[in-house]
Amino acid sequence: MSANVLLLTSQDTSRHCCADSGYRRTSPGSSSTRGPVYNAISQMVSCGYGRTPAANVADAWFMCLGMASGTVGYALLLGLCASTIQTMDYSRRLLREKLKEVEDYMQCQKFPNKLRCRMRDYFENRYEGRVFDEAKILASLSDPLREDTVGHKMYFLQSGKVNIVRNNGEFVASAYPGAYFGEMCLLTRARRQANVVAETYCNVLSLSDEDFQKVLEKHPLMRRAMEALCAEQGTQINPAAMTSSHQTDPVY
Repeated sequence: MSANVLLLTSQDTSRHCCADSGYRRTSPGSSSTRGPVYNAISQMVSCGYGRTPAANVADAWFMCLGMASGTVGYALLLGLCASTIQTMDYSRRLLREKLKEVEDYMQCQKFPNKLRCRMRDYFENRYEGRVFDEAKILASLSDPLREDTVGHKMYFLQSGKVNIVRNNGEFVASAYPGAYFGEMCLLTRARRQANVVAETYCNVLSLSDEDFQKVLEKHPLMRRAMEALCAEQGTQINPAAMTSSHQTDPVY
């Protein structure tokens, strides 16, 4: 009799504990970690606040820390999702804004319907569903070093490798860190004689025409070295190139 009473009391206590914790065991073989994990997650997102009261001061501190970290993580997740949605179709959103601006302009000017349709078709075909600042993108790229273009800078290769080739595909040489190129254009004011093609990612330092003239004025030995270099290569120095840049304009 006493054994039966003890068994019933134990079963009632177990059922009561499961009901208080908000977790009900579904089968004898279920994992015993589901209840604590469920309570911890609900406490972190603050939807289970007060479900399991703190037993002591340490539990209270841990519960506060869990709720604070859960709230911060929840806010960060929402912000990340909102930012991703806004930037997911940024170009098309700009196109819609531009078309809305055009529509307002045509409505204000009272354009006929036929002309409005033509303008809508033009903008849709012009941008093909995408809007971007082409001039700004191209301005962020490095300066092209191409044959038959007038150069106003010489370059010093800091890292990487470049190949010097002509328009007909003729290979001239390869340049490695420490090499320089483009100096003849500053001396002769002539067009570039070859193309410089980067074989790897390169870092280059540039010396403009104005700074080059300042260097020649301060260092006469450098001027003589440049004259000797031109004489060695059989090119004639342009007198305007060996004077101050603010006195003589480049000859194109």
